[in-house]
Amino acid sequence: MSFRCGRYLLLVICLGVLFISCVFADARDVVDKVGDAVVSIECDTPAGVSGGSGVLVNPDGYILTNAHVIDKAKKVRIKMTDEKQLSAKVVAKDNENDLAIIRINIRNLPVAVIGNAKNAKSGDSVVAIGSPKGLDHTVTSGIVSKSDRVINGRHYIQTDAALNEGNSGGPLLNENGEIIGINTMIHKNANQLGFAIPINTAYELLNKNNVAVLTPLDNEELAKTKLPANKTEGAGRPSTKKPGWILYVILGVVAAAVAATVVILIRKRKARKRQGGNEGALDITLHPKLAQAQPAGQDNADDGDDLEIELK
Repeated sequence: MSFRCGRYLLLVICLGVLFISCVFADARDVVDKVGDAVVSIECDTPAGVSGGSGVLVNPDGYILTNAHVIDKAKKVRIKMTDEKQLSAKVVAKDNENDLAIIRINIRNLPVAVIGNAKNAKSGDSVVAIGSPKGLDHTVTSGIVSKSDRVINGRHYIQTDAALNEGNSGGPLLNENGEIIGINTMIHKNANQLGFAIPINTAYELLNKNNVAVLTPLDNEELAKTKLPANKTEGAGRPSTKKPGWILYVILGVVAAAVAATVVILIRKRKARKRQGGNEGALDITLHPKLAQAQPAGQDNADDGDDLEIELK
């Protein structure tokens, strides 16, 4: 019984290792692809200094964010992952959908791939990157709680990835590192109830302002403008191919298999030792009926077929 329980425990441990390796591998891979394309935004407004997040969608310095992040801003500053700070100007605002495009005067920047929010399903893994409470480039992860949540007539992606003040304008990314939403608000009276504007809503604004974006093949029909092939090579991390989460999963499985093999071998070795130490513990008794019929003093050596042997 103990050996059987041990096997079940070992199976649970292996599955746990596999699950953890998948989850962390997904987040690491996404951050590796998109991290450098996420920026922090700081604005000087009549009410004081406010902040938010944004994501580069074009290597010529175009950044997608929320309209409320740069609302009434007299000056807009961008902080990159290398701590460099640059001035930005507002290119376009869509107050109805709470989206905006701003631009910095620098070229050949890393960009994030624009995904398809229509492919998002409840339960899908997601990663959010932003600057909550001024803590730039903070990474949180979770799932899509509901792929199409309608609030006041507007469509949102609901997620349980932790969002706070300052995450507004930052990207919500799928497991492939593609933007599926722009984080925009949270429920004040609840924990981990966040909402992102589906990235498809941003296509019209981007196309209207002739901002070419990088999209996967299945999104060509959705994007009227697309980065030329010669620009995608210098667009940044999305153009590079890396092993991704599959490698981490394989490593996790191999590690779990090795651990399982070692445990099984140790158990078998202990079992053999116990068996070897108990070889003299055989209790050989005559069948009750045979014991009554057997004359006293008669040799029982030839009656082995009528013996019952019980291992104590």
